[in-house]
Amino acid sequence: MTAQIVPDDGLIDQALQRVRSAKGGRAVKDLQALAASVAAVHAFERGDSVAAISYIKEAIRGERGFARRGLWQALAASWEFQRGDTTSGCRDMQNSLDQLGNAQGKGAITSQRYEEIENSLQQEAQAAGARCPQVSPGG
Repeated sequence: MTAQIVPDDGLIDQALQRVRSAKGGRAVKDLQALAASVAAVHAFERGDSVAAISYIKEAIRGERGFARRGLWQALAASWEFQRGDTTSGCRDMQNSLDQLGNAQGKGAITSQRYEEIENSLQQEAQAAGARCPQVSPGG
């Protein structure tokens, strides 16, 4: 269904909801963060950016890794810029770059990947008409 080979009949959302509401330890929490990120992308593809942002923030709260948390925060910033919420977009942009900087310091992402994400977010901020004061040009 996610590859759009067959029509979406709601099974994905049902399965994701079951995972997101499951009880358990750390392994379940890791799966819940992943399920929330999938739910976010699915909601965004349906055109529900409010739900998408809510789900991706749920995923961020449950994620332990700097790289994935930073990428998901960048996704939140991007969606917020698209909605015209430049205040939240700038805040999430900075949070993303902080997380990705930590990930880069641990060798989880390259400096090239960091710069690509930073440049992309800055372009989106400019396109949204925002100047994020806490983010200096070029890092």
